[in-house]
Amino acid sequence: MWNSRSTLSVDRIASEDEALKAVCEELARHPDIGLIRVQLNPPPGSGEAIRWRQCPTAQ
Repeated sequence: MWNSRSTLSVDRIASEDEALKAVCEELARHPDIGLIRVQLNPPPGSGEAIRWRQCPTAQ
């Protein structure tokens, strides 16, 4: 879900690293989106904090 024009919110069930990798791979297919912030929401009841990340950019 898009929280704003620059923040994509993702409810994850996988680990943080696995979820971010999958999201970044998908976003890389859409270069017109530009740089965005990814909000990784933890699984319900996990007690983990929400994390904000940005996908690495190609050099």
